[in-house]
Amino acid sequence: RIPFADNLFCLIIGTFYKIYGELHTAGNNPDHIDSFRFLANLANNITFSSRHMVINHDIFIPRPEGLGTGSINVVTMRPKVVPKDEVLPLVLWFHGGGMVVGKAIDGMIPMNMLHHMNVTIVSVNYRLAPEHPFPAAYHDALSVMKYFATNPEAARIIGADASSIVVAGESAGGNLAAGTAQAARDLGIPIKFQALFIPMLRYESDTPSYVENANCPILSAKTTRWFWDKYVPDPTQCRNSSKCQPFVGDVNDLA
Repeated sequence: RIPFADNLFCLIIGTFYKIYGELHTAGNNPDHIDSFRFLANLANNITFSSRHMVINHDIFIPRPEGLGTGSINVVTMRPKVVPKDEVLPLVLWFHGGGMVVGKAIDGMIPMNMLHHMNVTIVSVNYRLAPEHPFPAAYHDALSVMKYFATNPEAARIIGADASSIVVAGESAGGNLAAGTAQAARDLGIPIKFQALFIPMLRYESDTPSYVENANCPILSAKTTRWFWDKYVPDPTQCRNSSKCQPFVGDVNDLA
């Protein structure tokens, strides 16, 4: 672990959410959302260090027909100490940010993973709400997973083993990782395991933990609700959909 960087990141993010904790009142005002994204990226840039990893920003995955235009940008990260031609297990990483903020080079967890594990991380720049509401982010996550799982040569080119895929994510990214794991099972695609860090799994906000921690200084219940409302403008799309809230999905036979 990198304790100082971890603590600094939490301090900056905590202050950031405290200042913008009432963004739920801003509606869809793009100026507020752009400011939110700017500060989130600034906090990450201050704390993120790439000195122990090799990063490639310029990888683009074809977006399947019917799921939007253009391609999906992914960023690969590998430990510098590992030879370039060594094939490593593939960790498909989805960043946090409430489906509204964040980017592929984001957060302390990938940095710490590469500090302790020899893996190739593929971090996905999935589409963000409110410009791209549900199910855009889910489709991007699933498309990248399917692409590497069915194209072992493409995985090998980036130094990854397509037969050894882990899906992982933080907060909103945990939602996408969980949803992708459920889809992989249904498609018969083998996943080694899923790693979910404080995952955003449930749409409803009436659970005891929500009520008890409604005024948490890091992330209040109102701010969490604001994120969900930006991601899912129509609640009927989400309430019975495991693609939107994996909490309601079938968890049998999951990795």
